Amino acid sequence: MAINSDISTTDLMNWLEGRLTADDATDVARAVAQEPHLQATTKWLREFLRLSATTQLATPPPSIHRAPTEHFKEYARGLRGQGIIQTLRGLLTADSWQRLAPAGARHAATPAAPRQLVYSSPAADVALFIQANNENLDLIGQVFPLAAEELAAYTVQLSKDGRPLNMTPTDLVGKFSFSALKEDSYALVLTADNHEIVIDPLALSLRAES
Repeated sequence: MAINSDISTTDLMNWLEGRLTADDATDVARAVAQEPHLQATTKWLREFLRLSATTQLATPPPSIHRAPTEHFKEYARGLRGQGIIQTLRGLLTADSWQRLAPAGARHAATPAAPRQLVYSSPAADVALFIQANNENLDLIGQVFPLAAEELAAYTVQLSKDGRPLNMTPTDLVGKFSFSALKEDSYALVLTADNHEIVIDPLALSLRAES
């Protein structure tokens, strides 16, 4: 286990959820106690996990989404027109469903527990929480920049088969959400001033094959 500045958001998430060995957990706890930037990230993650476990999102009326969605579409198109966007692919580094069953075991599909995913890129880590909402799914996310600087604003676009479905900005601490989604495979594109993070495919399901 790497310590201090080499500890990633994935390491912190695994530590908070009790998935590390005793020795690795001790190393992470010691590093968090010594490093202010790790303390800040840990505070974000604790709040993210708390809200993810308790938040029930209501579906807002279409009129609430229409105006900001059009605004951010124009904003994103303007950035692309300047030719300054660097595309980064988000790499899946943690998936809470991976520990639903022993390795090699196969069972019938069973109702899935809420799913937590962490994607990493050179610019930021993206934590996602997927939970059931009746027969649909809610997607809650948060962006954690890797550089020790002010959190950049992102525009988050949800699409399917190359067709944009919805768009929202992140808030002051990098959070965003989409509610009442159907089971399917989607793509997320998180656009900042000089880069975009692409997460594709993102499979949303109410049941896990374990």
